[in-house]
Amino acid sequence: MSISPAVTFTRNTFFLLLAVLCLLPTFIWKMIWLARTTVTTGQVWFTGHTLEVNGSISNHLVVLFTVGKDSIQFNESASLPYKEGDAVPVRYQPGHPSDARVDRPSTFWRDALLNGLWPLSVLLIIYLIPERFDPIIPRRSKIRLSRKRVVEVIPG
Repeated sequence: MSISPAVTFTRNTFFLLLAVLCLLPTFIWKMIWLARTTVTTGQVWFTGHTLEVNGSISNHLVVLFTVGKDSIQFNESASLPYKEGDAVPVRYQPGHPSDARVDRPSTFWRDALLNGLWPLSVLLIIYLIPERFDPIIPRRSKIRLSRKRVVEVIPG
């Protein structure tokens, strides 16, 4: 049984790999969702209103579409350029039609982008910490990944 050798990265490469690892799961999950969906045409049924916890009222579109003999409705952002009675393209999961979105890139990539931005923003903050605040991984240092010590920071 051989032990794999240690791999050494520059600080920039290490943070780039971490950023890709943060974004990859959300985008792969969304690509799998998209690959399993079907497109049909729905209709904006009406504009709904929701009373929020803080007392404000938010608006949303209620979209109606049919799958076989079943009618399915879902809420979508009121910021979309549709009004009551407009036909809209709908993308949904055939085995789970209530998991539906209006078929526009902004509607189904928005949540994947937001889910990926949280860890990415934390990484960016860690990356940009100035030297005077003693960062976790100082500039000009290298990072070694190995089995003995999982992550080792080598000062530069």
